[in-house]
Amino acid sequence: MKEIIIASKIISDVVDNHVLFSLSLNKNFKNEKLALQDKNIISSLAASSMRHYCLLDAFVNKEYPEISKTVRYPLFVYIVNSLFVHKIDEGKAQKYVEGLLADKKDINFDKLDEKLKAREDLVPPEFEKGSIDYLRIRYNTPDFIIRMWKKHFGENRTYAILRANMHTTRNFYRLKDESFKEELLKDSNSFKDSEFKEYVVKEEKEKNISSQLIRMNPAYECIFNDSEIDPLRGLVIYSSSSLNSLIEQMYLRFSNNLSYEIITDNPKTYFPTKKLLEEYGLSKINLYEAKPQEAITILSQPSHTIIVVPENSELDLLRKYPDCYFRLSSNKIDESLTRQKETLTSFAPFVEEGGELIYIVPTLNDKEGRRQIASFLSEYPDFVLIKQKQFFPFDKYSTSLFYAILRKVKKDD
Repeated sequence: MKEIIIASKIISDVVDNHVLFSLSLNKNFKNEKLALQDKNIISSLAASSMRHYCLLDAFVNKEYPEISKTVRYPLFVYIVNSLFVHKIDEGKAQKYVEGLLADKKDINFDKLDEKLKAREDLVPPEFEKGSIDYLRIRYNTPDFIIRMWKKHFGENRTYAILRANMHTTRNFYRLKDESFKEELLKDSNSFKDSEFKEYVVKEEKEKNISSQLIRMNPAYECIFNDSEIDPLRGLVIYSSSSLNSLIEQMYLRFSNNLSYEIITDNPKTYFPTKKLLEEYGLSKINLYEAKPQEAITILSQPSHTIIVVPENSELDLLRKYPDCYFRLSSNKIDESLTRQKETLTSFAPFVEEGGELIYIVPTLNDKEGRRQIASFLSEYPDFVLIKQKQFFPFDKYSTSLFYAILRKVKKDD
């Protein structure tokens, strides 16, 4: 079955050859004459195998320790199809996997199917429920991340985070005209109503959307509502990652004729941002490619508002990218902490008295959030904290994002 064959190749690419999931999809689809439906099925099978990799790995190691590598990943696909995806005929899938076995008795599919249909816990019994290893396997999350969340947010919130992260990201779309909402929900099965008046939601990213919709994270509305952002008073935005949500908020709230500065040191951010500015006709916005330490070469005078989105561990992507488990490391988080401090200290001098420094990181880690801000404030007493907030993937915003609004005190205050 081509679905199992290609999905297994993708799993091997990611796990054994450290290829990015998206790149492996493109590579394996490039030379195959596949219908869109087949591509979607294969993507679902491979992605689900990645999202449950630790569980599949532990279960197969326990139940079938002698299984050959050629059968291992096809068996992963067979199990996720039976448990989660239900995209291919189970009988045909079983016959295909059986055909790969050197000894037809290697796997008793009747017993396996009984276990799968009973929705039994596939985590091997030697891992105590609630232990770090159990949670790592059950929720496909590195143990150092689980320990960190338990320490920072407590056990109950950690469980809620882990459960929420097993579901795909909810994609919010903001309506330019609220009156269009009723018509959209009536005519489309893809979109659902959301907890937010001006938003609809879709579980998967929509490729062709109405011009009345803009894909946007409603958490950014909170940031804009709590701050004094006004391009006429001076605005600078620095980001090492996607700028879409910030630019689109600016586009909706203010005239598209306004001028402000955008800085990024990431080529993967620079060119998509340039394209977005052109699409929206935002010709007066100045886009620069520079590191935070080089801000002095661009900014000639202080601005009322400076927004910084520095490099971070991007734990908000755990649900978005099924291979995120294989990208995370504690070293990366430590490196991000250093970059965040450098970014804050580089831009702080360019905030005018009475102005605001807004810090945003799409992640879930107190070291990168509240502790980073507390450390900055201890070194820069001319700033005071106005508000800080951590969003969680289980709340109505469906995101892992932290922001803090800091105001630079006027000398005569």
